[in-house]
Amino acid sequence: AVASEDPYHSMSRSIGDQRLSTSASAIPTAADGDVLRLRGRVHELESELTICRDELGRARNLLDQDKDNSARYVRELDMVHRKHQDQVAELRHMLNQSEQARRE
Repeated sequence: AVASEDPYHSMSRSIGDQRLSTSASAIPTAADGDVLRLRGRVHELESELTICRDELGRARNLLDQDKDNSARYVRELDMVHRKHQDQVAELRHMLNQSEQARRE
């Protein structure tokens, strides 16, 4: 009973306990291996996610370019169609004038 009340004895026991807990935590466990493996997997997945995001960005840029080119092509077709309609209307008008001139 005297030894447990001795301050030196209790201090040395607590230091010994700390050493045991420190040395026990320094020993790698299966859980530590799992943590390291999972950290590696998380890093791999983050890298893949970055690559996917980059590819998605490039795909979006290509789609935007394609959309712009398609819109420009449609505008050009509309312009050609309008010119064609104007020419057809002008030719019909000339044909009507020619038929009227023949009748007279």
